[in-house]
Amino acid sequence: MRRGCDPITIRARSSTVSAPSFTAFDVTIVEGEASYVDDRTGRKASLGDLAMTLSLPSLDGPLSARGSATYNGQPVKLAVGIASPVELRDGRASAATVDIASLNGNLDFRGTIDGADPLEATGTVNFKTPSLRDFLAWVGIGFTPQDSEFGPLSIDGKIELAGPKLTLTEAAIALDQFAAKGTLVLGEANGRLELDLDDMALYGGKGTGKIVVDSTGTAPTVAANLKLTGITVHELKLNIAGFDTLSGTCDFSSDLSGHGKSMHELVASLAGTGRIAFADGAIGSAGLSPLMKNALGPAIGDRAIPREIAYRTLSATATIAAGVLHNSDLQLSGPQLSATGAGTLDLGPRRIDYLWQPDISGLGSARIAITGAWDNPEYKVESMSITKGLSVPGLKLR
Repeated sequence: MRRGCDPITIRARSSTVSAPSFTAFDVTIVEGEASYVDDRTGRKASLGDLAMTLSLPSLDGPLSARGSATYNGQPVKLAVGIASPVELRDGRASAATVDIASLNGNLDFRGTIDGADPLEATGTVNFKTPSLRDFLAWVGIGFTPQDSEFGPLSIDGKIELAGPKLTLTEAAIALDQFAAKGTLVLGEANGRLELDLDDMALYGGKGTGKIVVDSTGTAPTVAANLKLTGITVHELKLNIAGFDTLSGTCDFSSDLSGHGKSMHELVASLAGTGRIAFADGAIGSAGLSPLMKNALGPAIGDRAIPREIAYRTLSATATIAAGVLHNSDLQLSGPQLSATGAGTLDLGPRRIDYLWQPDISGLGSARIAITGAWDNPEYKVESMSITKGLSVPGLKLR
């Protein structure tokens, strides 16, 4: 066994070995079980219903292994090819392929594996899953994102593994509606994972950042520092207080940390800061018309209210403490509508307590309190003013 490995145990109800000579053999495993124990964390992973066929035509020839198993109730197909097992045994490099296929995700690797200590590998890797949310639950990472989050994921790029450090270069990553290209570096030490994002290209802009996950405590802690510049988004889903989508060119930065055994606990513990600065875009809002009619009443008709708010600039900063986002300087400037805003968003229960002050050119302005669940809030008009000279049937202006 290579020095420093955690133990792997394989048991089989039955197996057959065909060895016509000392230079070749075939091994078949039926109804086997393979288990792996991480000595650092005590975590155990196991494969059941293991059925494998291993073939080695000669001692210096290629090794192939093919078969299937069950992991956490799901069938998995496995295929491994090693061009020269002797080279690996002697601590040198050999060409290798790895293919893993399941309903929850597929992975294939083509490249070279080095038998030195620690293990090294270089080549290309492709990973796809129809649902990252379901994949994480399958492998035992227990948090519960929203139904619309963490859907299809694909990762394709060049890989370099050197012990606990994994580097992906020329990586193409797609998750839900998010797509990016660049370099990722993942390192692990003593239960602490660090992911560095190096000059990622996404949506016409660039992104850098670092994500750290520490699982050594009673609850995992996560810290993320991200900076995006020149990102162009099209109809980014908001679904907050009647504002449905957001488009434009954005600069974004955040420095956040949190802890928890579930996504809900993590969000409820978030602390840090954030900033957005959008330019030359639009906000789609099916709820804007009834909101403004409630504010300005007969002074405004449905046709006078845009279903999409074009803006020149949209900016805001925020602080977050115990999962509550505090904002006091939202500013929107556009040709038809300008607005300011201040208030809080409670990220865990998704509740809003916000004062929005819109001003529609040529019509009027209002102070509107928005409270309650942010996908179905209550609106209260605290005050309003109607542009002087506006003709409103049945209403006299002084």
